[in-house]
Formats: sequence, structure tokens, C-alpha cells
Amino acid sequence: FFSEYIEGSSTNKCVEIYNPTGVAIDLSTGAYSLALYSGTNTSPNQTSNLTGVIASGDVFIVSNSGSNLADITAESDVTINNVINFNGDDIIALRKGGVIIDVFGQIGSSGNFAKDVTYVRKSIIQTGDVDGSDGFDPSVEWDNFAEDNTADLGSHTSDCISCVPYAVSITGDLSYCAGNDTELDA
Repeated sequence: FFSEYIEGSSTNKCVEIYNPTGVAIDLSTGAYSLALYSGTNTSPNQTSNLTGVIASGDVFIVSNSGSNLADITAESDVTINNVINFNGDDIIALRKGGVIIDVFGQIGSSGNFAKDVTYVRKSIIQTGDVDGSDGFDPSVEWDNFAEDNTADLGSHTSDCISCVPYAVSITGDLSYCAGNDTELDA
């Protein structure tokens, strides 16, 4: 799921994806992608398939190549300009096999809910928001920081660090959080 969202000055933009599972996730094998919904569109304007591996408990950072913030440049795992081109009123979704497993924003809505800001997912959040049509209030699941703040980029603190793969799917990329029967994805 998304663990950080930076909509900074100019092209200083990125999202951080966290793997709360007990196993590494191969983004290619799992058919993971990012989708950008501009403004009030209900279908993605841009999509991009993801490649790479996210180790258990680690993060994967997707940034815009035009970023001039040293932390974004140093921490970035991949640059994708067509999707990481949001401007504060766009919605971004993480999908697996075309199905939304986390969404930042409310698909079809508009407003500058995330302009010139950094959001970091609260540590108590253990899964992504799979319903892109429900209301979005970032204060419920996200901590708000100033524009271009990269202090937390590159790692994520989660109360689900006890997630263990006691039930792992055939593809090896799902687990369940110990004591919580919630199925987890990235």
C-alpha cells in the first residue's frame, strides 16, 4: 500500500509503496501498476506497469525524473513521468492485476486536497484503501507535512511489523497480519 505521497514544488513528486508482508513482492510477476486519474475522470488518464522487487517490510519509491530534491533522487527506485505527474487534485491508485489495492484520493472528485504537501501514512494503517469511490479525508489515515518534506522518505513505520506469512498465496505475495484476519498486499 502507499506509505508516502509527495506533491512538492515543480516536479518534486513521488509515491512510496510499502510491503507489510512477510515475503518479498515481485511487482512484475504480480502485475502491479500505477494509475493516474486526472481531475474528475473516472477512468485512468495514465497507467504504468511497475517492475522491481519490494523486500518484506521495505519500501519502493516511484518518482518523477524531473525532481530536484536530493532525497527523492537518491531514494527513488524507478522514475515514471506519465503517472507521477499529479498536481494536487489528481487521484493515484496502486493496482494488482488491474484491481485497485490502494488509492490516494476519491476517484471522480476534484479539489486541491493534496497540493504542495507531503503525506505519510499513519503507522496504525495496515492495508490500503481498495474503494476508490468512497470519500477521502486524508487526516484519517495520513499525517500532513510541509511541501517538499522528505524526512520520512525511504522507510515506513508500521504497527503491522508482526505480519508473518502464516498463510501465503501460491504466488508468494500475500500474507495475513498476526491476530488480524486481514489479507494484505503491498
